[in-house]
Order: sequence, then C-alpha cells, then structure tokens
Amino acid sequence: STDGKPKDTRTAAQKASLRALVEQLQEEFSLATVHGHNEFAAKACPCFDVQKEFAWYVKFVLKQQMSYTFHK
Repeated sequence: STDGKPKDTRTAAQKASLRALVEQLQEEFSLATVHGHNEFAAKACPCFDVQKEFAWYVKFVLKQQMSYTFHK
C-alpha cells in the first residue's frame, strides 16, 4: 500500500474460514490465546491486527480463565 503498511487482501470467505478455525480450536484448547506472527518477530505478517480482529475471542478466554480460577 502507499502508506507503507501491508494491505489486508483476505477475502470475506478467508476471514470467515479463519474465524471458524479459531472457534474450532478454542473448543479443543479453551485456554489458548491467539496471536499474530508479528507479535513475536519483526515481521509485517499478518497484514491485520490479530488482537483487534479476535477481541471477542480474547474476552471469551479471559472469562474461561476466571471461571477456572474460581472453580478450582
């Protein structure tokens, strides 16, 4: 892109597929967190803000963790 930031070229179908995959993995690994490669390395990928896109998931995990903590 002209502003120097990578352009998100994912299609609506790709976005829906990724969300479905995260939901499926969440069922199996309920306390796991979701991150982009760029959070661990000086990379531009992925070309979208993972934390923003999956904020619903982060809230869900926090609720799960709190529930687990209180029910130990």
